[in-house]
Amino acid sequence: MGIELDITRELATISATLMELVAITNTVNTEMGDNEFTLRFNKIIDDFGNSYDAVIENLLPLAELTSEEAFINRFDAYRDAYSACYLTEISRPRTAGEDAYEDNLLLQNDKTFKTGFPLLKRTFERYKQYYDKWIDNDAWLAMGVDNLFKRMQTLLNELAALKQKDPSDAYIIYHAAFDAFSPYLAMIQDGRNRLVTWGKLSAA
Repeated sequence: MGIELDITRELATISATLMELVAITNTVNTEMGDNEFTLRFNKIIDDFGNSYDAVIENLLPLAELTSEEAFINRFDAYRDAYSACYLTEISRPRTAGEDAYEDNLLLQNDKTFKTGFPLLKRTFERYKQYYDKWIDNDAWLAMGVDNLFKRMQTLLNELAALKQKDPSDAYIIYHAAFDAFSPYLAMIQDGRNRLVTWGKLSAA
């Protein structure tokens, strides 16, 4: 009991961290424009984005079964595909953090990062807190994705077992669950698209 809430809570938290990252990136790019520092900054942000890509790429397909017929015909294949890769996919946030470590260290030692301009100073402080809590020392993002993926596997197993007994009941439960998950998945997709846009603008 409560597994849907656990998944929704993790998705909500992950989407909130992404919105914080989008806000930080927006401010840095808007205030600083296209220069060497923002290119380096956006490269690091893109590394962080791989954590959110893991969520989108693995969970969005599971939300595509919008009719009972589609659920009955395709759920087993989707569940099998997820089951075959989710344990490997769980490692992506930690790998993303490791990939960004050296670049982040150089960035935070850059004189530009130590600006006294109030808005940028505050924004870089937000970035440092995000990095410390969610990526590096506490690694809350990696832990959240880990828990999300494992809880999703449990839910899929429960749905598969129920589908063997009563496909219609299984679809009703599936639909109710993913109806709650989908807004957060859409938010993560939108946030990731916005980060990609900023990266392209700075690279132009």
